[in-house]
Amino acid sequence: MPRMSIPEFFRATVERIAAMSESDVTQVRDALANTKPSLKSAMIVTQARGRLKEEVKDLEDIVATLISMNSTRLNADVSLEEFARDIAQFLTRSKDKPKDYDQSTFERRLVSLLGVESLVVSARAVDIQHEYEKLFASARIVSDIRPVFGISAVKLIGAMVVHNLKIRYFENGEFKESYFALDNADLENLRKVLDRAEVKTAELKQMISKGEVEYFDKK
Repeated sequence: MPRMSIPEFFRATVERIAAMSESDVTQVRDALANTKPSLKSAMIVTQARGRLKEEVKDLEDIVATLISMNSTRLNADVSLEEFARDIAQFLTRSKDKPKDYDQSTFERRLVSLLGVESLVVSARAVDIQHEYEKLFASARIVSDIRPVFGISAVKLIGAMVVHNLKIRYFENGEFKESYFALDNADLENLRKVLDRAEVKTAELKQMISKGEVEYFDKK
């Protein structure tokens, strides 16, 4: 596997894990081991907090980083031990590594934390959810009044309402936008499509529950 690097926005959290006391690492590991997987790391944090003996600083960032690292590891198709070793070696080479940093200790911590089942399953679920060419990000509708002029193009004879739907989506590593013109009939059709999708979701949720498997919801 190529040498692993730590993205800048995760580096502070990785260094935080390396600097944690053994007791904090143990209680975080034990608390996370009793959580259920989720598409939202905040839900895992809430579960874990209820099982901690003492408050752990930056728990939200720690959980989000561990899930993201698991996602990277799974996509790279490398073993947990190999991945942890490469991350530990990267931190060894860093001039910003914590005081009293020990590579073997940090490597052992990563194996222990990244191996938590709920974090691994959550990473798999997130990857499946995002395994599409285009990912919806947000939507907004801006409504305009458009005048209609007569043959002379001077006299106003009427007006109409036009809705501009902006869809923001993620593709090839960047956010993009598309615009669609809608009238009231289009809005009604779109509403019916969304209503049908919600009905399908309810039916499929029942089917999933009958199969006694976990339902992953983004709520």
